[in-house]
Amino acid sequence: MSDNRLRLLAVLEILLHYSDSEHYLTSEQILARLKNEYGLGDFNRKTVYDDIKTLMNYLDIDNTRGFAISNGPFDLHEIKLLTDLLDNFRGLSVPQREKLKQKLYSFVSVYEKQFLETHKLPISRSGKTNYHLAIINEALRKKEFLLIASYNNEPKAIIPYLLYLDRQFYYLFYAYRNHPDRIYKIRTDRITECLYTNERHYEKDHFQECLKIIKTSINNYQGSELSLIKLRLLNKNKRYIIDDLKDHFEDISFNEDLDTITVKTTISEELFALICKYGTNIKIVAPQKLVKEYTQYLRSIGELYQPK
Repeated sequence: MSDNRLRLLAVLEILLHYSDSEHYLTSEQILARLKNEYGLGDFNRKTVYDDIKTLMNYLDIDNTRGFAISNGPFDLHEIKLLTDLLDNFRGLSVPQREKLKQKLYSFVSVYEKQFLETHKLPISRSGKTNYHLAIINEALRKKEFLLIASYNNEPKAIIPYLLYLDRQFYYLFYAYRNHPDRIYKIRTDRITECLYTNERHYEKDHFQECLKIIKTSINNYQGSELSLIKLRLLNKNKRYIIDDLKDHFEDISFNEDLDTITVKTTISEELFALICKYGTNIKIVAPQKLVKEYTQYLRSIGELYQPK
């Protein structure tokens, strides 16, 4: 690469990193950074003016008080919104979130980055969990089987259908290889093992039909009416149950005694299965319509085990 092109790219980087609407650079400052950071010292102010004139054909550069990038691809508040969402997004581990944030920071100056770091939100989860998103996406892209395990069970071959973001968690819709019609859903942070098979599945029509059913189910869920549900905790492990419920409900509150919980969610079989998971440690208090539906749900399960 010629010195002229290398210098032009260096001037561009200097403007991107060290200028914004509050921080302008003089030609002397640009020359100093060219020399100290890039080892390019045999130039003068006219060279800088010529380079910036060339860059102004492609970028919005304000030259009223020196030189500064005046209109980047993102406004500062947009970067703030995206980084705040990343900081409290549980579908990615902390290292993954930090990597994405550094990419977002490349669109702002060092001064704006410092502001964002100073005013960032607290990270909500440790980085120990592997969410397997790269492997799952690759399998979806190549239409390949996956081997997954949850709760340290033996890995089983599945057909991955869809990776879906719901509030702060990613969910994988899938079917077992031998039963492609039975569709299941699992939160990706509860997958303990996820392995490539490098083996494609070829049931194109069937795959598209299942995908259509899943998307219809999601749309129906998103359009469902939210209900205010009151639950009562009946044992000593209240804090554990509350912490677990926080992973499932975004809108959740509880009283000082930690014995009454209120959540806002849709009424579904998934909700029944979740409550059933806590056995006799939790009870639905309201609304009465839900109490009746849940009672019927439990009765239908019990009938499966009645002697015929």
